[in-house]
Amino acid sequence: MNQLATTLLIACAALLLNACQSQPQLPSWVETPNHDSQTIYATGQGINLKEAQNNAQQQLASQLLSHVSNQLKSLEITDQAFHRVYTEQLTESRFADIALPNTRFTRQQKVLNDYFVEIALDKTHLKHQLNQSLNQLKQRIQHQLKQAQKQPNAFEQWWQVSQLFPSIEQYTDQLLIYSGLYNAHPTHKASTAASFNKAINRKYFNMKVSIKDRTRIQGLTNEISRQFTQYKVNSSANYRGKLPTIELNNREIRNRLQGDYYHENELTLTLKNSQGSTMATYQLANHAIAINSPKIAQIKSHRKLLNELQSLDLIQAFHAANQ
Repeated sequence: MNQLATTLLIACAALLLNACQSQPQLPSWVETPNHDSQTIYATGQGINLKEAQNNAQQQLASQLLSHVSNQLKSLEITDQAFHRVYTEQLTESRFADIALPNTRFTRQQKVLNDYFVEIALDKTHLKHQLNQSLNQLKQRIQHQLKQAQKQPNAFEQWWQVSQLFPSIEQYTDQLLIYSGLYNAHPTHKASTAASFNKAINRKYFNMKVSIKDRTRIQGLTNEISRQFTQYKVNSSANYRGKLPTIELNNREIRNRLQGDYYHENELTLTLKNSQGSTMATYQLANHAIAINSPKIAQIKSHRKLLNELQSLDLIQAFHAANQ
């Protein structure tokens, strides 16, 4: 019995020793990363070189956002409304939208089966990249805002401005990173961002959309009206004249499969401007099966489409489809 216990003890010790030996010994430059005021360093580990490089890039992005979080706590901007937007955006800043310029892998080492790499980013090059990107975004947003003002009615003005939200959000994100990383407060850029956020939140009055429902789906027009009303847009099938229009069309396919009735339905929603040009299109599709009744299959399919529409934010769906 004692001999068996001794054998088991030796085996466990051997397993533990083998496990310890299989753990890679970290290179000294991973345990103690490089640091200087002009360069940001990060390291990555992986089972191959590509994975290690990808992990190093992700770690670099995390460090950059960490700089932003630490620096922006003391940020002060005159426009209080923008200050609120600015700080709310902090937790959702996306560095992935910015191409990291002139990053370079400065070291790599293989230890057992693991690869380790070090990546470096020149802060001066990054500052230049952010400045260039901010200026390009500014010009594009300002041009599109001017184009929106030329639209013939309130809805089309609002629609074009609301599509700028991703670009304005990107401008704000990049300004957050610029300010946080360099502890700089560029007043003119902050004012520009404030004016963009003011434009996106501007109130538009007397927005109207006509509804042309060419389907036989009960409740569809009412659901469209409800969703548009949430955005302060009045919609009706009774409007006349040159107005933006949402057209509702569906395609139905009926089949019988082994005694069951199969009904497939595809709904197409098309938003057109007052000149009849398509602004956005969105589609929904489903199917339903009923026993011994094609009518019940059709009703079930219509209800499923209506339920899917009710679960959507149609305006956002239109915007996403139009990107």
